[in-house]
Amino acid sequence: MTGSSLAPARVLTAIAVLATVALGIPLGATSARAAVTDPPTVVSLTFDDGNADQLAAVATLDQFGMKGTFFITTGFIDNPGWLTRSDLTTMAAAGHEIAGHTVTHPDLITLTADEATRQVCQGRATLADWGFPTRSFAYPFATTDAATEAIVQACGFNSARGLGDIDTRFGCTGCGFAETLPPADPFLTRAPDEVDTTWTLADLENTVTNAETAGGGWVQLTFHHVCAGTCDALSVDPAIFAQFAAWLSLRAASNNTTVKTVGDVIGGAVKPVVPVATTSTAAPGPGVNGVVNPSLETAGTNGLPQCWAVGGFGTNTASFSTVSTAHTGTRAEQLVVSNLVSGDSKLILTQDLGACAPTVTPGHTYSLRAWYTSTVTTQFDVYLRNAIGSWSYWTSSPYFPAGTDYAQALYTTAAIPAGTTGLSFGLNLILNGTLVTDDYALYDSVGAPGILVPATPTVTGSAVVGGTLTADPGAWSPADTAFAYQWLAGGVEIAGSTSATYSPVAGDLGKALSVRVTGSASGYLPPAAAVTSAPTAVVVAGALGVGTPAITGTAAVGALLTATPGAWTPAGLSLAYQWLANGTPIADATSAGYTPVAADAGATLTVRVTGTATGYQSASAVSAPTGAVATGGIGTATPVISGMASVGALLTASPGTWTPAGVSFAYQWLANGTPIVGATAAGYTPVAADAGKALTVRVTGTAPGYQSASAVSAPTAPVSLSTVTRIAGTDPYSTAISVSQGFAPGVSRVYLVSGTSFADALSAGPAAAHFGGPVLLTTLTALPAGVRAELVRLHPGKIVIVGGTASVSAAVAAQLVGIAPVARLAGADRYATSRLVAADAFGSLAATAYVATGADYPGALAAASAAARAGAPVVLVPAGGFLPDLATAGLLRALHTKTVKIVGGTADVTGLTEFWLKLQLGGASVSRYGGADRYATNAALNLNAFTSATTVYLASGTSYQDALVGSALAGAKSAPLYLTPATCVPRATLAAITRLGATRVVLIGTATALTGDVAALKPCA
Repeated sequence: MTGSSLAPARVLTAIAVLATVALGIPLGATSARAAVTDPPTVVSLTFDDGNADQLAAVATLDQFGMKGTFFITTGFIDNPGWLTRSDLTTMAAAGHEIAGHTVTHPDLITLTADEATRQVCQGRATLADWGFPTRSFAYPFATTDAATEAIVQACGFNSARGLGDIDTRFGCTGCGFAETLPPADPFLTRAPDEVDTTWTLADLENTVTNAETAGGGWVQLTFHHVCAGTCDALSVDPAIFAQFAAWLSLRAASNNTTVKTVGDVIGGAVKPVVPVATTSTAAPGPGVNGVVNPSLETAGTNGLPQCWAVGGFGTNTASFSTVSTAHTGTRAEQLVVSNLVSGDSKLILTQDLGACAPTVTPGHTYSLRAWYTSTVTTQFDVYLRNAIGSWSYWTSSPYFPAGTDYAQALYTTAAIPAGTTGLSFGLNLILNGTLVTDDYALYDSVGAPGILVPATPTVTGSAVVGGTLTADPGAWSPADTAFAYQWLAGGVEIAGSTSATYSPVAGDLGKALSVRVTGSASGYLPPAAAVTSAPTAVVVAGALGVGTPAITGTAAVGALLTATPGAWTPAGLSLAYQWLANGTPIADATSAGYTPVAADAGATLTVRVTGTATGYQSASAVSAPTGAVATGGIGTATPVISGMASVGALLTASPGTWTPAGVSFAYQWLANGTPIVGATAAGYTPVAADAGKALTVRVTGTAPGYQSASAVSAPTAPVSLSTVTRIAGTDPYSTAISVSQGFAPGVSRVYLVSGTSFADALSAGPAAAHFGGPVLLTTLTALPAGVRAELVRLHPGKIVIVGGTASVSAAVAAQLVGIAPVARLAGADRYATSRLVAADAFGSLAATAYVATGADYPGALAAASAAARAGAPVVLVPAGGFLPDLATAGLLRALHTKTVKIVGGTADVTGLTEFWLKLQLGGASVSRYGGADRYATNAALNLNAFTSATTVYLASGTSYQDALVGSALAGAKSAPLYLTPATCVPRATLAAITRLGATRVVLIGTATALTGDVAALKPCA
């Protein structure tokens, strides 16, 4: 378009006349107001971008003597649909302001600082070169920030306009109806929303009248297209614009409202042009890819990859999206075109001033490349940038075929025309279809990388488990291409299989194998490419390599034979064994080792080894035979005699562990080495004739297929004449009386406890032993007559009742009056009672104390005789997760206890309680004595307390009464008391009796409590 394209004067006059008439203004009329005193209102009529149809507005402005401000995008000028330089010259000569609007109209805040500076400064410099000094600037898309404002100021502009900051019916309610004069921020002056087809004449007039009514100020109206009919959305009808101009022309006289350019409103001199490089980078050198973000991996701010934009023209529907089906990396760009009537669509390098678009050198040719998949043909569109930053279409490449696999589009341009500074390109779609692109490149043809040309690999060899397959990569170009391999089974990568050969494994059975060959060559593009071979036949099972089995060892009954399988392949196969006697499989003989049995005597043995491996056919091999199997020798052990070597006490022989299993045993007892007639059982009870003699037992073992063997035990101690006696009544009360009768009259104390409730009674035994007195039992409500008579006989210095009236009633206490002074030790619970008993009996000196659970009686009774021997109390503590109270710690400190012995395992007294005792007692020694059961615990405690004893006491471990009263007697005699079941004696107890050298065993309790088997000292099983 040239200056001659301005509308003829007569047409413009007609529009103006129509506007005047429409407003009801008589032609040639003047304002009726003689003087105007309203605050000034200034209107600036501004036009963005430089659209050619703005010439209609220029004619109207000229008609009414108004001057407009035209914000020019310099890169658009002299292109179809845009103003020409000649137009701008005519407009400037008429007094209109030519202002800056960048070179290519980008969103400045999305650019780098360098690119934004080029856009602003270069646009101003170009206008200056054309003869248009500029003072004013408008932000493209009305977006800005502090950094962008600083760039505009640095480029020499005096002001810059935004949009949407003034109150209209379209938005920004409450923002005010005008910009202030002068503006608060000249580099972000406020203006109403841009005018579009929804604006009416009244809307335009209201922007002015609202400002006038609100006290004046500055109103900047922004127009893009001036067009009637089918127009862009950002358009104003020429007739409406003319009517508005006519109406506005009368406001100066009537309302003190004037029309000025932006530059005249802001004022200030035109500043010097700020020079800036037109491009940010030099043209790419040899072998350098000039494309920024070539693999599309870096995301931009507009939903597209950084430095890439949407291009196209015509009538069609285009949809862009980022997809993961990339050629390399993780991102590619997909274009889908539908409803195409005309034109094309494409992803194209951003057409800027150098931050993204590659710089090119005139006269050079360039190699353009991109990888793509497409459902239809595609081609490169190529655009060039001239010295002022204006872009224009240059050429297109030949078409590239459609394909579902990635292919590389390659095109070498003609020589770049003179005056060109940059190039933009992209693959387009001119048909409905889908295009995916990735890995773009632009190279100077001189030094451009070569193209790597792949070949299709092949596989040779048999697809058999354990076999060998070999990959041949084929003939690639260049010849020195380096190769990497990856084998696949059923299309899935086989981990670690990356050499040119591969041996199929069991997991490959039934799968077809292939190899992916990746070729790479330095200096070529792509740097690498991968191609997969055709698949092999499915993998079949392989053949095992069979070894020769052998047998080692002596072929005799009971002697271990071992099979060695020999050398089998592949490694890791499974081997199974079957032993045979004279060629017949031996049932259950399926291990690598076999011990001949009696039935094998005289036979020859072999072993059959069968190998199996997944993916291989199974195979077997049989060893050479052994010699005839000989009879075996029995493995003996030394018999052990348990029990007390005393006349009338049962001794038991334990043969020990003999081999083979199932040996039959015969016994012969001997006295001083001479066989005892008839003594051929496992148990023997010495008789009077054995007194003084040491006893042994000879055990003879026999087994089929084995020679018999014998072994003799170690001798016992000489048989003693020790006796087993019993102290018993008819019930626990009379038994307690019988035990008490072992004490002489005049004892200092007698302890009286409940015969039916153990809770308060457990600590009484050691206390009574401490004073050399007995423990007697009573019922809750009445003192048995026999007990009273025994108390009278004893004539004690004091009777101590243990427990509250719930255990021993006040009535019982009353019956004691007159026999001896009576004291009661009773606490709030069994634990408090236990402390009272300990404090009363031991005062302030008990270097050792035993701690037992109060939840049950066995623990306290197990410790009773040991505690009595040590002159120590038994103190009860809670079980489970409950800790003792501080009074317990206080008692032990008051007793000056230095050694604490815990009775039982952690199920009885917890580890937490043990830790608590150590913490409370500082440097005291705290140790634990326990066993598998109450009997073992009792034995462990007595082992710690006694080294010798002529007499031991046995009492029931299943009820508390006999053991409690017995512990007082045993303690007074410094003898141990052992708990025992009703029908046998624990072996540990019998061993202890022997160890202690005891010659007398005293049973406490009736024959029901401790049976005749206990009296016979029969060992427990």
